[in-house]
Amino acid sequence: MIFQRLKDWWRGGNLFGARRSSKWPAVRKAFLAGHPNCEVCGGKGTFLKPNELHHCQPYHLRPDLELLSENLITVCREHHFFICHLNSWKSYNEKVREDAKIWRDKIINRPLNVSKKTL
Repeated sequence: MIFQRLKDWWRGGNLFGARRSSKWPAVRKAFLAGHPNCEVCGGKGTFLKPNELHHCQPYHLRPDLELLSENLITVCREHHFFICHLNSWKSYNEKVREDAKIWRDKIINRPLNVSKKTL
């Protein structure tokens, strides 16, 4: 059973059973072209660690939202796991957009010159 799921996933399926739309690669490419930076840290990603797309409402639960840009958010690999999945791939963050904005504001407004005197 595990082997079959991995084989299906390799062919464009999903480990949770939902199959990706044939339009997904084009939607993904277009969204990343328009939104290339991580919504949390602003990172651009690299060839070896490209930014990823996260479905705010997981597509295996809501396949009807898979291709809607309103359901997508660009994140780096670290923030995909930490912010979007709350440190567990078995979970998802229902308030991912709000949390991404909060963390983005914290990163933008962080103090840059911290000395022992200010601590």
